[in-house]
Amino acid sequence: MKKYLPICIIATALLATGLFSLVFYDFLAVKAAHVPRAKRAGGRVEAIVVLTGGRGRIKEGMRLLAEQRGGVLILSGVNARADLKSIFPGGLARGLPERIILEKKSKNTYENAVEVEKILLTRGYGSIILVTSHYHMKRALFVFRSIISPGITIEAIGVSSPNYDDKRPLAGKNLSINISEFMKF
Repeated sequence: MKKYLPICIIATALLATGLFSLVFYDFLAVKAAHVPRAKRAGGRVEAIVVLTGGRGRIKEGMRLLAEQRGGVLILSGVNARADLKSIFPGGLARGLPERIILEKKSKNTYENAVEVEKILLTRGYGSIILVTSHYHMKRALFVFRSIISPGITIEAIGVSSPNYDDKRPLAGKNLSINISEFMKF
């Protein structure tokens, strides 16, 4: 019996590694297939929700707001000490500050969804565009769809990030980002 113990341990480790690899590959494949990239056409929603924390996200939210894709822009996960001047040091066009809501309580994706839902329900909003990095979108959509009231429709727009190569999910830093997203998922 003791002779077979190392073989059983090795076989179990190989099986676990294979299973993890298969599920991880499925996570990457499904993520790539079902997360829309940033797009210019589309309908109007009541709020554009940007999950802060990645480069390019706020810029995409501002582009969507400028194109009248949403009535307001909610920046979720903003530092508690931040204000519009610190986020937009170059200033904002007339009328835009009134259309930007800074959500400062959340510290992670789950809290983003909880706090954003409070804003949406308080204001009676029924539709949003969710903006986050492409690599983060699958998990963000899962969390938001689990938390946000079913009557609120969610359109997703994934943003390419300068620190992540969308075409090479297993290369270098991308692999660690994807493993982190997978483990959090």
